[in-house]
Amino acid sequence: METLENTTELSMVEIVTLLGTDYLNATPAKSYDMARCAPVAFLNEAPVLVLDLEQRHKDVYRLIDAIYPEKSVNYYAVITGGWASPNDNTDCPPSVHPQRKRVELLCLVSRDGQIASALSMSGKTELVIDEGRATGSLAEAVAGIFG
Repeated sequence: METLENTTELSMVEIVTLLGTDYLNATPAKSYDMARCAPVAFLNEAPVLVLDLEQRHKDVYRLIDAIYPEKSVNYYAVITGGWASPNDNTDCPPSVHPQRKRVELLCLVSRDGQIASALSMSGKTELVIDEGRATGSLAEAVAGIFG
């Protein structure tokens, strides 16, 4: 029987890329109705979500507020779906923009405060990886998971 580990030599970008490849929906138009989050562990150095401890909620912010990581957890992943649109300097929200695209986002945070994310967008085959430069209310909420 193989044992899950809670530490790794992988970088945040490597971890989020592997998780995004394994867990994000290849067709975000069929994305989950519920945001989900789970601790991340490592099996033979490969990151995996600890699905036995997965939580779900329709509101990603309420979901994040309900996370109380155990001391043994060093990484947490949050997956949510939504809309993206071109930044064309309009006040039009992405959800109603005529050029909107369905997306699914995986945010990863470490106990030491590092953040990275992977974005799957309908119509695109490659993940968009962010190395911790994201801003906004979701980035702030994810950054606060470990306190």
